[in-house]
Amino acid sequence: IPRKIDEVPVSTIKTGFYQRNGGADVYIPSSVSTIESKAFVNSSSKKFQMYIEAEEKPSGWDDNWYYSSYYNSSTSYVTKSWNQTEEFDYLFNDDYFYSVNGEEVTLLSYHGNSLFVNIPRKINDKNVTTMKGYCFYFDKSATVNIPKEITTIEQLGIELYGTSSSTKLTINCEASSKPSGWESNFAYNSYQESTSYITTNYKQTLSY
Repeated sequence: IPRKIDEVPVSTIKTGFYQRNGGADVYIPSSVSTIESKAFVNSSSKKFQMYIEAEEKPSGWDDNWYYSSYYNSSTSYVTKSWNQTEEFDYLFNDDYFYSVNGEEVTLLSYHGNSLFVNIPRKINDKNVTTMKGYCFYFDKSATVNIPKEITTIEQLGIELYGTSSSTKLTINCEASSKPSGWESNFAYNSYQESTSYITTNYKQTLSY
């Protein structure tokens, strides 16, 4: 959570952070004095890791500021670490939330709107090499192009949640075959709990 946006302090988090399919790491700075009920909702069995700069819950935070609808509880599936001072070294651009390690970039999540995605070869002149789990989520038919620079993709790096047979995912890869660093379920249809309705094409020429 940023301390400031356009030099204005971030003080309030309203209801709205919702995580359906996986846990999350969240850093909350001391500028946040108010958090509404169920501002953070987790509907999966994967934990939230909450890193909080305050030493204890501020009086303006609702008792149910974090809520697990998966377990119908406000405390399960979350770890809260108070008095934290080390913020995440995460960055944003128009389409991605990412981190940088030396000369390599890891894509953490895609927040663009296109259903035809060219995964970038570079961001700020650094090679994009890794995609974390749940980086992409599509509930409509989509196409994703993966360049040869991507050597690591975690499980469910590309998630399809198609509720009908007309919802399909096409993945075009420059690699000649699945790289060893790509998990077997790097692309997965969570609704069908399978790789059905996903077509992966290797040896593709991606001219961008």
